[in-house]
Amino acid sequence: AGLRPFLASQSFAIQKGTIQDCALSLLLFILTLEVLMRNIQKDEQIKGLKIRREKYKLQAFADHLVFILEEPLLSGVKNMTNKQKDELIKGISILIVKKVKYLGIYLMARCVMLKEDNYTKLTNQIKVDLERWKNLKLSLMGRIAAIKMNILPKILFLFQNIPIKLEKSFLKNLNQTMLKFIWQRKRLRIKLKLIQYAKEKGGFGLPDWELYYQAAALTWIKKWITLRNKRLLPCFSNNTASPNRKSQHVL
Repeated sequence: AGLRPFLASQSFAIQKGTIQDCALSLLLFILTLEVLMRNIQKDEQIKGLKIRREKYKLQAFADHLVFILEEPLLSGVKNMTNKQKDELIKGISILIVKKVKYLGIYLMARCVMLKEDNYTKLTNQIKVDLERWKNLKLSLMGRIAAIKMNILPKILFLFQNIPIKLEKSFLKNLNQTMLKFIWQRKRLRIKLKLIQYAKEKGGFGLPDWELYYQAAALTWIKKWITLRNKRLLPCFSNNTASPNRKSQHVL
């Protein structure tokens, strides 16, 4: 109802009326995106990754599209001149980069750089944040709570979405960084394992990074064992990999 001096207008229903939240806009977007995706799947010049009989060209999540191309320098621009390529890039504002950030994760052509561009960058940022927080008047439990609220979600996100092999030295350095912040660079008064015990067991509930890492990896293994998407089954078959290519493992 509208507010007026000594008067009240008739009540009216509050609904989603803006263009941004319009349900019709979403349906039109989905219909348009579906046409685009079908045309990409049918285009023979765009060569996706082929595993046995299945082809994988793109993945769609909301308004994000990720292309999985076998020959990225040739697919889609095979018959275009350099001038046409430049006009296309200027017209749709595509920036050619060596790595992209997709849903908070840096992706690049070489998988060996996943740790450097994600885990290492995050740990460096964590050190900067903890350095800023060291002068805050926090108790021991307050500093542990700050780690659980601000640091744990970021690291757990990488554990869950980038299940790569991490050395024990990485987890050890992570523990040392947390302990320096908790004890304000002073001598440790309580062993690390005791601090990491749950409060119900007499501990302080500091996150055990190795345990979180193992749990996240086991979650992926469980998903692969109980895989429902049958199109992905060839990816996990033993005889799928090339004999001349070294196999890669999660753990």
